[in-house]
Amino acid sequence: MADTRNGFENIPEDTRWVAEYFMPTAAEHGCGCIWFIIDESNSLKEELEGQQADSENIIGFRYIYSLDDIAACK
Repeated sequence: MADTRNGFENIPEDTRWVAEYFMPTAAEHGCGCIWFIIDESNSLKEELEGQQADSENIIGFRYIYSLDDIAACK
């Protein structure tokens, strides 16, 4: 789970690390889905969609507005 409500900087090296190391390693260790907590306007939409496009073939992506939303997904 990643809380993106307060944003983060779009740094190419970080984006590459997420796609080339973090997502494959998470999937290798049994993580089937990453949950992103987003703000109401999804201000990081482009960045998150880019990460999803890079890794959706190995790990699922879900977008929620709060931790309470996870209970509704079960």
